[in-house]
Amino acid sequence: MKEIKSKIIFHLTTLIERKIKTIQQSMNIALESRNEATKSSAGDKHETSRALIQTEIDNYAQQLNKALIQKNNLKQIPQISDPQKVELGSLVMTNEGTYFIGIGWGKLSIEGENYFCISLASPIGKSLMNQENGNNITFSNRKITIIEIY
Repeated sequence: MKEIKSKIIFHLTTLIERKIKTIQQSMNIALESRNEATKSSAGDKHETSRALIQTEIDNYAQQLNKALIQKNNLKQIPQISDPQKVELGSLVMTNEGTYFIGIGWGKLSIEGENYFCISLASPIGKSLMNQENGNNITFSNRKITIIEIY
């Protein structure tokens, strides 16, 4: 299971880096577009166009900031641990699926198995925090049993 955690972290890192690259490319295109609007436009139409493009650039900047935070948070996750309780970096096998406690990303499929990547700040992450093998939690009116923590 320790190698699965490493594979999950590697896969998430790759996805985040790809996301960062895409956002940066989109931001650069928007910046070029804004600069071109400066060269060729005049008057109110010019200002409206620049304002719309600037809003788009600001949105990209927010997305980029969130992705960089996720990347940083991912680096903080211990890859090797032998937890007795659910903590950051745990792989938690339950009767409803396997959760990786790290960053909120959603479902990942690795080697034909599904893993739900969640953060400790998420509602289910909060419910799982500090739980032990064999414990039950109730989440969304469902009883979830922790089978094993890796």
